[in-house]
Amino acid sequence: MGTPHWPDEPVCRSQSVSEAFATILTHNFGRLGAWEGAARDWEEIEGVHQVRVAFRRMRSACTTFRPAVGRRSVRRWSRAMRELGGALGPARDLDVLVSEVLEPYGESFPLSGHERFLTAVTVARTRAYRDVRRMLDGGSYARFQADFPVWCAAHGWEEAVGDKRTARLAMPVEAFATELLDAQEARVLGAGEAADPDDAVAMHRLRIECKKLRYLVEFFRGLFDGMGPFIKHLKELQDLLGVMHDIAVTEGLVKRILGRRKNRELLLYAGGLVGWRGHEVFALRDTFAALWQAFVDGGKPWRG
Repeated sequence: MGTPHWPDEPVCRSQSVSEAFATILTHNFGRLGAWEGAARDWEEIEGVHQVRVAFRRMRSACTTFRPAVGRRSVRRWSRAMRELGGALGPARDLDVLVSEVLEPYGESFPLSGHERFLTAVTVARTRAYRDVRRMLDGGSYARFQADFPVWCAAHGWEEAVGDKRTARLAMPVEAFATELLDAQEARVLGAGEAADPDDAVAMHRLRIECKKLRYLVEFFRGLFDGMGPFIKHLKELQDLLGVMHDIAVTEGLVKRILGRRKNRELLLYAGGLVGWRGHEVFALRDTFAALWQAFVDGGKPWRG
């Protein structure tokens, strides 16, 4: 069944900001290594997903900790992780399409052409996983694997900051965490004001801001009481937004899969699939409205 889901970061109240940053990066670098083998093929689709999550969480930490570590000290690593993680996106998109759409609904979808479309998906998926393996076997990933843990262990970011940031890095992490959580919650609420299920761009922005908040609350779970229920509700909201995003990008994904294919049965099936997925959004509207209102009205554990 593969490696179990990776636990949350073991950040604790006794740590400084710098120690907490190192903990988060090191913990997710471990996640990367644990899932790397499974990411090489689609037998265990959680592999690509978890490697991608590891890169995203480390990049998110580099971004959210900038008030303490500075932009310059993390720039190299943020760029490297964006480049490496980018190779995983196409494989993940196709994994989701197969596991969450084609497999569960293939027999019930009332159009012929399923097998032809699945064949086209398999061709695209083979190509995407070839690119994943090329990244994992490449020089850029090897250099990252060798150099990044050394930089983390040495707290390399401390070498490039001034006196003001040095003091901030040494402060207890709890107050800094509260500051970050308050700021990200405000961004989520701001994005939510423009949220409209018919506006894919606005909903995507809300999804991204919710994801950033979820990373933060999971980074700092051990610092505040009552984080478990809050994380559970936030995950439900983020997962729903993820499904709505997957539906919104179905048309573009299908076009990439089809390429220049002109088979009429295949094109009819693909068009029907896009329309059917688009209709699904209407069934999710009420659920989104309820989850969003509960988030707005709910308490925030880091405020006591």
